[in-house]
Amino acid sequence: MPYVIDGHNLLFAVRGCSDQYLGLNAEFLVQFLHEYMRRSRDRAELFFDGTGPFDKSFFNRFHNLNVHFSGEYQEADDLIEYLVEDHSAPSGLVVVSSDRRVKRAAKRKRAKTIDALEFWEQVVSVIDRPEKPNPEPGAKRTGGLSKGETDEWMDIFGIK
Repeated sequence: MPYVIDGHNLLFAVRGCSDQYLGLNAEFLVQFLHEYMRRSRDRAELFFDGTGPFDKSFFNRFHNLNVHFSGEYQEADDLIEYLVEDHSAPSGLVVVSSDRRVKRAAKRKRAKTIDALEFWEQVVSVIDRPEKPNPEPGAKRTGGLSKGETDEWMDIFGIK
């Protein structure tokens, strides 16, 4: 389910939850969220207030996470509201914010909402969980039919 994330709201909530995250900045947050989206096989639209850095190339390299900056004359909250309002299926969105205004706007369109800190706990639990290793390419498959069972089925179907 696609996420719509209030970036500064999430940063503020995360920095306040633990001294471990006091130095968390937008770039690290984006990397955390990208990894979460990759592991959960999801995608997100992440909105920050302001114009962002001059060179935004770092933010454009994540296929499952689109990063937006509101610009000088709008707030990220406004862009989130516009996106939810104009979305063809807002009930399929999950809006991540602790901001009452954003949550009210999402609920008006029947989008799901989750508090920033609760979402961050989800992110950390998924990232902290070890990934399942991918099987070696060309690894020999175990199990299957024995030689006797194969011969029996070949006889049944008349295959010699």
